[in-house]
Amino acid sequence: MATRSETSLLVCSRACPLSSYYAGDGGERGLLMRFLTVYFRHLARNPFICDCNMQWLTEYLHQNPIETSIARCEAPGRMKRKKIATARVEKFKCKGSEFHRTKNAGQCEIDLECPRQCVCQGTVVDCSNRHLTEIPQDLPIYTTKLQLQNNQIEKLEANGLFSKLENLQVLDLSSNRLQEIEEGTFNGARKLIDVNLSSNRIGKLLGKSLRGLETVRTLAIEKNRITCLSNTTLNAMTELRQLSLYSNEIRCISEGAFDKQNFLTILNLESNPFNCNCHMSWLSSWLKKSKVSAGEPTCFLPTPHKNTPLLNLKEDQFICPTDIDVGCNTGISPCCSETVDTAVGSCDPRAYCPPKCTCTGTVVRCSRKELNEVPALIPDDTTELYLDVNNIRSLPSEIGRLTKLQRLDLSNNNLVTLPDHIFSNFTNLATLILSYNQLECMAPTSFSGLHKLRILSLHGNNISSIPYGAFKDLTSLTHLALGGNQLYCDCNLKWLSDWIKKDYVESGIASCVGPASMLNKLLLTTQSSLFVCNGPPDPEVMGKCNACQRQPCQNGATCKGVDFKNYTCECPAGFHGDKCENEINACFINPCLNGACEVLDHGRFRCKCNNGFQGDRCETNIDDCKGHACMNNGSCIDLVEGYTCQCGPGYTGKMCQQKIRYCVGNYNFCQNGGTCVNLDTDYSCKCTTGYSGKNCTLNLDDCKSHSCLNGGRCVDGLGDYTCYCPRGFSGRFCEIAPMAVNTQFSYNSLCQSHACQNNGVCYVPKGGSHYMCQCAPGFSGKKCEKLSSISFIADDSYIQMPQIDFQSQVNITMNMKTNSDSGVIFYVGADQHLAVELFRGRIGVSFFTGKSPLSTMYSYIFSYVTVNDDRLHTVELIVHHRNFTMRVDGGVSRSVVNMGESEYLDVKDDVYIGGLSSEKSAEAHKKFQIRSQTSFKGCFQGVYVNGKQLDFSVSKSNHKIMPGCKVDPCENNKCKHGQCKLRKKKGGYRCKCKRGYSGKYCDKVPTCKQKIFRSRYTHPVTKCTSRTRIKFRRCEGSCGKDCCKPRKIKTRKVRLYCRDGYSYIHNLSVIRKCGCKKCQ
Repeated sequence: MATRSETSLLVCSRACPLSSYYAGDGGERGLLMRFLTVYFRHLARNPFICDCNMQWLTEYLHQNPIETSIARCEAPGRMKRKKIATARVEKFKCKGSEFHRTKNAGQCEIDLECPRQCVCQGTVVDCSNRHLTEIPQDLPIYTTKLQLQNNQIEKLEANGLFSKLENLQVLDLSSNRLQEIEEGTFNGARKLIDVNLSSNRIGKLLGKSLRGLETVRTLAIEKNRITCLSNTTLNAMTELRQLSLYSNEIRCISEGAFDKQNFLTILNLESNPFNCNCHMSWLSSWLKKSKVSAGEPTCFLPTPHKNTPLLNLKEDQFICPTDIDVGCNTGISPCCSETVDTAVGSCDPRAYCPPKCTCTGTVVRCSRKELNEVPALIPDDTTELYLDVNNIRSLPSEIGRLTKLQRLDLSNNNLVTLPDHIFSNFTNLATLILSYNQLECMAPTSFSGLHKLRILSLHGNNISSIPYGAFKDLTSLTHLALGGNQLYCDCNLKWLSDWIKKDYVESGIASCVGPASMLNKLLLTTQSSLFVCNGPPDPEVMGKCNACQRQPCQNGATCKGVDFKNYTCECPAGFHGDKCENEINACFINPCLNGACEVLDHGRFRCKCNNGFQGDRCETNIDDCKGHACMNNGSCIDLVEGYTCQCGPGYTGKMCQQKIRYCVGNYNFCQNGGTCVNLDTDYSCKCTTGYSGKNCTLNLDDCKSHSCLNGGRCVDGLGDYTCYCPRGFSGRFCEIAPMAVNTQFSYNSLCQSHACQNNGVCYVPKGGSHYMCQCAPGFSGKKCEKLSSISFIADDSYIQMPQIDFQSQVNITMNMKTNSDSGVIFYVGADQHLAVELFRGRIGVSFFTGKSPLSTMYSYIFSYVTVNDDRLHTVELIVHHRNFTMRVDGGVSRSVVNMGESEYLDVKDDVYIGGLSSEKSAEAHKKFQIRSQTSFKGCFQGVYVNGKQLDFSVSKSNHKIMPGCKVDPCENNKCKHGQCKLRKKKGGYRCKCKRGYSGKYCDKVPTCKQKIFRSRYTHPVTKCTSRTRIKFRRCEGSCGKDCCKPRKIKTRKVRLYCRDGYSYIHNLSVIRKCGCKKCQ
């Protein structure tokens, strides 16, 4: 009697032909062996699949010759008609994906064959580069990776395909033409973890289209046309770890768009035109708080924030203009929504129409609206744009977004120039109207890219010349309007006349206005030989499009054109100003506080005061409070040519004529729940717990009587405080001490009684018999006893050094580094003085040797060069009697003579370096000896007086200074083929090498190269071979930490010949180029 399992097998064998039996342990194979013994003597007339899954049967039959019906193989092709009982065991093998297809054949389950258009290897089905317009429906169930890149698929349909592919894990649909994903497309894709939809045409990404991707961890949708993300788009994708939206057209992302993605670690949002208005502030805050790596997404709009990293903006910089308070450019909030109608849909480019314009379909009309600029946020799919009869003076580069424009009307505006490539993105433009502007200039590339342009109107402008080749891309042009211009028909316009005559695109209206021999001649009919250049070019014509033609820069400065109408001047030493028109003299510092400065001689000046001021520096405001009309004991405050009244308690009004009603309306000033009490001429506030102050605005300092122990730092809260404990201590009040740890130290015997000072480290050189001191930054000397370099870190930093005798020549040399525009560098004196300070990055000096006529005053000079570039500069100050000379970095010296009553700088005061004490600073500022009371910020690496270095450790006083200068380890680094990177923990720097380079300093050059050899190719699976030798390349050599790998691989078709006479075409991947690539 057959068992139940045996009966099942018999039913199976009757239900389907015997093709294979699974070689399991004790399963069908064991049952079949029992049946072979009892029932089966004849196996013929069954479509046996003789691959590796049937190998066990031929082994059995070799050992037990019971088969007498000459059963033969039906498949695969290489085994067809071979006898099972006599075939060699090693012939029963699987190629490609045969094992996965037939492994369950013994259970009447044979998977589909590899689709005709695809190649299957293992469980990978490769259907890439096959010009497919849809996904093949006959995909085998065993598929774990499906490659469909580089095809022509436009739509993903919800046909249940992915629910059948129950083993699918990786799906690559990149580089297709995808525009639409139907709802439910991915339903049933329970094991899918990696999806690539990059380089397609997806414009709108909806949450319902992504349902079914609950298990996906990596999603790439790069280089599509997505305009925004709603806060429901990714709701289904809760397992997402990596999301790349690189290079889309995303303007806005709704708040909460990533709330469901708790495992997200990488989010690439770069190369998107974000509109950084008030609706996007949440994203910046979220990225800063989260641990997601997001690269550096930048803003596209508004214009002031263009190209600014989104993470660099503060929350209050995300502003919505009052006339465009929209999210995602749609006029609805939140900025993206999937619930609104398509007509006003959040991601529909037609959902927004610029202010003052009317939009119908893809036509935008902004004519006669008194616009001064091209409106922002014009829908991307606009095909016709009318901006005629406005006051537009220039075209922004942002207009290049409108790549679908077919007609553009900019006539009757105030355009003067056409920049480079301004229309190059308008590849579909057929009509461009620029008539009746004030156009004078255009670049050779202003019309590049307009291959479909048929009509171009430049009529009624002020064009004198057109650059050679400006119309070379206008291959479809049929009508060109150039009449009403100031065409100067010399040799520079000969090309244009020839070009017009070639296809007669100009109707014969355009005529010349110069030179005299060409007056009123037509471009179309005048002989080309008459377009000649005689003599120098007309300066009026040349000056139209060359801002430097009229030589605007003065005093020998060099003019450099920025564009057609703008320029910059590079000033020679001693001059400044937009045109280098101003000499750097005593008036450079603007010493007259409220008036005009007049230069005298020898570094002196005189002030002419504005109305309302008087004094040598126009420093005194004339008192207008004499005879004032302030009432109720109001105080008069003097203004410039006028006054105002400062009212006493309880009164207000222009003249303090009105009594205040405290605690009523706007006169209740109590905050944070405080109760206002009217005191007639004043008020008081009864504050709630935790607050104090006149208006209850001050949080009481609970740290005044804190209980933090062991050096814990108290941080005030609201009605409470918190103790922040030093390392090792814990407890609310830091009362729990750390566990004691025994530590043993060992010393070199020579260093046990060393004399190194100022944290200097004692060490014994190798083989030495004496110790040495390694000094801390800023200190020098054998025992680190001298402080030679110092940094100034605050606005009131300074160091006070002993006096200097100026009776004989004094040479002061300072090695300094700063990035500040202003600050006191050096000061000595009282009335007679030498003051050195920074002004606008230059070094300014005030030098005075005693009383003199008012017209003489102090002597001023300024350095020719700026020194606020955070680089080391050497400043020399030479004082010899009444003569003073300054030189920076060994350059051109500047000198001045002061005609004071003293023969030399007669001062007995201490020297101040880097700043002044508060009293000294106020006194010097009051006497106009210094302009800024702010201290120098930076460092001095050494100060020398007559060749002897100052030791700052002997200073009489110092305030807020630090020893040493901040050193940039990357300055003068040794990295040859790499980038210098600071080491945060170890200090110093390391070299990050370019790909392929290696070595400590990236000095080892990669040797990766291709080695060419020829050989016959044998397929590793079919063992079929080519008859001709094929040219191969092998990548050999070193690439440092990278790998020498193929950089370019091409596929060539090779015919392979098999031993059984069969031949076929094989697509063989061949290396074409080698290079250094990241190892995988």
